[in-house]
Amino acid sequence: MELENRAYILVPHFYRLNWAREMSEFLRSSDGFEYFGKDFEYGNYSKAGKLKDQYLNYLLDNISQYEGRTLFFVNLNDYIFFERREELKSKFKIMGFMRGSRFFDGEPGNCAFDADNLAKMKNLESLALQEVDRLFLGSDSFSRFLLKNIPELDIQKIKVVGIPIFIEPCYFGKNDSQIAEFKKGKSKNLLIWNHRLQKQKNPWVLFQLERFVKSNLSICTPEALSAAYSKEMKEHESVFRNIIRDNGKKRSLYLDELKSASFVLSTSEHETWGNSMIEGIMNGAVPIAPDGECCSYRELFSEEFLYPQSLIKKEKNIITREDNMIQLSYVIDDAMRRDKYVELKNLQESLWDKFNKKTWLKRLMTFMQLP
Repeated sequence: MELENRAYILVPHFYRLNWAREMSEFLRSSDGFEYFGKDFEYGNYSKAGKLKDQYLNYLLDNISQYEGRTLFFVNLNDYIFFERREELKSKFKIMGFMRGSRFFDGEPGNCAFDADNLAKMKNLESLALQEVDRLFLGSDSFSRFLLKNIPELDIQKIKVVGIPIFIEPCYFGKNDSQIAEFKKGKSKNLLIWNHRLQKQKNPWVLFQLERFVKSNLSICTPEALSAAYSKEMKEHESVFRNIIRDNGKKRSLYLDELKSASFVLSTSEHETWGNSMIEGIMNGAVPIAPDGECCSYRELFSEEFLYPQSLIKKEKNIITREDNMIQLSYVIDDAMRRDKYVELKNLQESLWDKFNKKTWLKRLMTFMQLP
């Protein structure tokens, strides 16, 4: 199998998580990247892992004449947990994008780990990240976090590039009458929470926000990553407007709900980029997001779209927690009473100018050039 003389060999992420799928397909069709496997064949985690292993093993076993070239991993976890990682590093330069970290909260993926196994995984991540030739991140907050937890990590290897935005602002290319028609499709008080049901996203807030009218809240969550809070979700199913358990085949249902939503809510403990919020914004939803130090939101959004992270800190004191939920409900109610059309449009344009897929690719390619 012959390769064209391109600078970088693409290692896509074979699982169908939307951000990774979009980035993989985009880079596959971009100049400068070579991919010579079969179709990506997005599937479950087990299948995706086998596809990744097959691809990397093929690289090692069949194209030794290309030793010294650079591999670009859409998801560096595919490098970190590859069994022949050391051999791969000995033959190729390694670059890639890091989306999350085992150092965050002790609940990586949808799996539970005891203290010993989690410590081993963190050590593995630490060693692997020190090996890579260049590490691309979505936000400065994530960069600071990694450098704090992995002091040995060379700051010169880190490049903050964001994540490419593929959805144009909803008002682009529309005349006044088309914009008016689009606005008619919005449900005035509909708020969507479109994240994984996992600890770091703080879904407990959804179940304790008792002062908020939950019938105005829709939830969309990846089905494969929702097991940890499935019981709570089932118990509250009747009070939410809509619940979309996205297994990859319900993407259209999610996008329809997103286009109807006027607001998009995050309750994240940390956020390395926030693709779900960006999707909401580009579809005309006003963001309501925490301002925490470990969240990218305060780098991307102005203060008018942020609320204090302290309101979603899970205090043991029930009274304090209830008071925080009341305060958060006031924040949400206040946001819903204000017309932020101009501010939202400005935010859309700002994000698009900085991170649209073409601009993002130019920035990435500049940073990929090693001295």
